Amino acid sequence: MVVGLFALGLTSVVLFHDRMPVVSTLALLAVLGAWYGSLQHEVVHGHPTPWARLNVALVGTPLGLIFPFWLYRSDHLEHHATEELTDPISDPESAYLLEARWDATSSPIRALRRCNTSLIGRMAIGPAFVIAGVARELARRIVDDDRRWATVRFLTADAAVLGVSHWLGLPAWQFAVGFGYCGLSLTLVRSFAEHRAASDGPHTAVVNSRGFWALLFLNNNLHVDHHRHPGAAWYRLPALHRTSSVGDLDAVFADTYSGYFEVFRRFLVHPIGPVVHPIDRAPADRAA
Repeated sequence: MVVGLFALGLTSVVLFHDRMPVVSTLALLAVLGAWYGSLQHEVVHGHPTPWARLNVALVGTPLGLIFPFWLYRSDHLEHHATEELTDPISDPESAYLLEARWDATSSPIRALRRCNTSLIGRMAIGPAFVIAGVARELARRIVDDDRRWATVRFLTADAAVLGVSHWLGLPAWQFAVGFGYCGLSLTLVRSFAEHRAASDGPHTAVVNSRGFWALLFLNNNLHVDHHRHPGAAWYRLPALHRTSSVGDLDAVFADTYSGYFEVFRRFLVHPIGPVVHPIDRAPADRAA
């Protein structure tokens, strides 16, 4: 059902964008881009059908233009498998840097990195950091012959997506900015507070949101419950969360927010944490 609603929404925007202000088109594309990312997340965890190839076929087209699905799936499963959440070495989805990398960073980039610890900064420039990281990874894979042809196919598919958008009458730049960049910007609202490094262990968040945000993120805002039950379909997470006790949440070091309004209120312009991973590591690890 969600896949069908997404397809209907995207088709409607493509067909009727010329009857809307550009800003409305970009906003709707951003919502659809974030929703597509949530659908890809469901597929990574084995949904919505029992047939893996069909699931991948539903979301394998790189409409978001930034991530190859195979790279996202590999990184996300590694994120779930690691026992060191938030660790920049073992968690590919960590937002933190190692101290050695921070020391080698120029002053202008340091300023941008600090800005990226606030929610407004994460939404504005966070996608640019993600794009730069993916570009470096794809360049490495092409040079090292690791999934070289998969990378070439991804870049070719990106060009095809933009070409089809232009052919259908939706300017390619609007699709790239709206669905790609702004869609990722909305996705980063979800991941902004999901995990936080602390001396007593990694904190995994629960954002008690309903309605728009919960549907947009397919209940992944209940992130503690998702990590406990990564194979659970999105519509099962609220029931699983209701059966979780406060003591259980404390046991996994959960940060709990009343909703995304609280996340915006607390962290829109204030940092949620440091840029450098705050937990001390062995010198050999820091140099890695």
